[in-house]
Amino acid sequence: MKIILTQRQIDWVKKFDEGAKSLKCRNCRKFFTQTTYKKKKSLPICPHCGTHHQTKNDVGEASVYDFNDPTQKVAKYKKKRDYKNLKKDEVTYQFIKRIGKFEFYYSIDEEEGELLISVIDAIEKVMVAKAPFVMKFGGIDFEASAPYVDPEYRNMGIGTQIYKTALDFGNVLSGTNKSQYAVGLWRKMYRELTNKMVAVDPETKKEYPVTSDENGDLKIEGNDNIKIYGEDSKVYLKLYQN
Repeated sequence: MKIILTQRQIDWVKKFDEGAKSLKCRNCRKFFTQTTYKKKKSLPICPHCGTHHQTKNDVGEASVYDFNDPTQKVAKYKKKRDYKNLKKDEVTYQFIKRIGKFEFYYSIDEEEGELLISVIDAIEKVMVAKAPFVMKFGGIDFEASAPYVDPEYRNMGIGTQIYKTALDFGNVLSGTNKSQYAVGLWRKMYRELTNKMVAVDPETKKEYPVTSDENGDLKIEGNDNIKIYGEDSKVYLKLYQN
């Protein structure tokens, strides 16, 4: 049976289509549409797997780069499903290393310009972390974009290991605004890694050497006027590959 839309229904659909945009789910990797009506966006929830997406425009960069957002939880059946999808797709997901019971995999989407690092618990057979990195400047820099570690697996060093893995591909960048969790992660990497770390002005691209004070807080070497943290910060952090 054919269903014929009235002109009023057609006009209604057009209003949504005007602000519609296609999004790629960071969980199941399928595309879905987010619409805009009367200057309000529909919730960026993937209809295929139910993953709620946040973007810089939706919630601000501080939340986007939050490794340990307590509001984000993934149902166990979804973590098991993601594990199975990864294990059966040997073409997309390439094994990198295993640390304890955790296995690290990577996939590269050249069209989207994205490197995705996934971490599974090989014993419990669940997905425990996903960290997309946007490729920039010819694919030599990788900017963290909404990385996520399951709440049950936090404070185990997985976030640090993800960034160490990203360093195998190139330099790693933070956002210009850094949440308290991302700040803690970068402080830890400064303490543990020998890689050169700098703060970068996004407009001039000038780099400032980073050091730490007696409390372990990161700061610009010889310049206390440039803030790395907080609302006054206008720089992003960069960790060199070598």
